[in-house]
Amino acid sequence: MLNCSTVPQQKHLELQIDGAREAVSPDLSLPPGGTLKYEFRFTLDREGVHRGEVRLVEEDGLALDNRLYFAVSVDQQIPLAIVKAHRGEVPQADDAFYLERAFAPGGSVGGAFRTTTLTPDSLITDGLSSQAVVFCVDLPALAPPAAEKLLAYARRREAACLRPRRRPRRVGLRPERSARRLQRHERAGPGPVAAGPARGVAATPSRGRRELAPGLP
Repeated sequence: MLNCSTVPQQKHLELQIDGAREAVSPDLSLPPGGTLKYEFRFTLDREGVHRGEVRLVEEDGLALDNRLYFAVSVDQQIPLAIVKAHRGEVPQADDAFYLERAFAPGGSVGGAFRTTTLTPDSLITDGLSSQAVVFCVDLPALAPPAAEKLLAYARRREAACLRPRRRPRRVGLRPERSARRLQRHERAGPGPVAAGPARGVAATPSRGRRELAPGLP
C-alpha cells in the first residue's frame, strides 16, 4: 500500500477468493507518503484454478488502483518420485517399502501425494521435471545418463538421498546346533546330569568357565 497524500491514512484490505470474502486485515496505518506491506494467509481445499482479489475497503480519490487481481492453481496431489536400486519380489524386504507406504497410507487414490517409483534404468527414459521432490534410496553408482539426469534435477529443485542402516542379522534357534552344544557340555561336565526336576539352579566357577549345578536349594 502507498499513501500518496500529505496526511496520515488508516485503511483496511479485504481478500476475496472466487467472489467470496475470505479475510479482512486489521487497521493499517500509513504515514504521509509512506508505504506498508501486509500479507494474507489462506488455505484452499479444492483443486483447480481459483480467482483471487485484494481490494481496498475504503474509497479514495482514485478507485482504479484499489484492486489487485491474481489466480492460484491448486493440484490435488503433490507429485514425487522414489528412485531405488531395483524392484524386489518381496515388497517388505525393499529398502523403500516404508517410504512408499508413508506417502500412500490409504492407497494411491485420494491421497495427498502422487508417487512414482523408478529404478536407475527407468530413470533414463522417464522425466523428472514434473516431480515436486525426488527421493533416492540406497542407490549404487549410477551410469552417466542416469546420474546426469538426476544431477540436473537436483540443481533445479530438491532431492533427498536416503541410505538406510544395515539390517541386523537375524538370530534364530537351530535344533541341530543346540543338540551338539548340549552333548559337548555333558562330555565336559563333572558327571552325568541327574534326571528329575531341579529344586534350584546356581552358577559356580570351574576351570575358567561357569557350569550349572542342579539340586541346590
